[in-house]
Amino acid sequence: MEIDPNFKLENKNFGFFDESRDIMVIFTPILDNKLMYNIYNVLIRKYGYLYIGKTTYKNKCDILVSNENIILEIKDYIPISETDFKIMKIILSQKPKTLKEMDEIIEIIKYMYEKIKNEIKNETKNKVTIASLEFKLREKDNVIMEKNKMITEIKSLIMK
Repeated sequence: MEIDPNFKLENKNFGFFDESRDIMVIFTPILDNKLMYNIYNVLIRKYGYLYIGKTTYKNKCDILVSNENIILEIKDYIPISETDFKIMKIILSQKPKTLKEMDEIIEIIKYMYEKIKNEIKNETKNKVTIASLEFKLREKDNVIMEKNKMITEIKSLIMK
């Protein structure tokens, strides 16, 4: 499977790319071993929405009555960084010819999404840990300041 870096999703027959907000691709039909056509739809929103669907049909007449099956839908609203968003665009610019290649693309997108989610969770957990440590440090500082104050008072009493 080749990645064409000059490929622009908005110029493809099915799909668009809006750099500020969304990536949406409707892949060209892929023929499977049962001679059924499979059309995959991928929608990624920068604010944290991922949708992958698939429509299967035997001939062009069936496409009008076939239903889309949801392969994956994640609505966790975890924002996607600019870099990850651009990487996903490059991955989705591939032109899979087989279902196996399409499955690889889907797995890569799912992996990236999970990686982003885990990084954000770890970052949040670290922020909570840092805040907790800062609170404990302030408590210890207060104890030290009180002891210093007591020492100063004792010294002043001794000096009298």
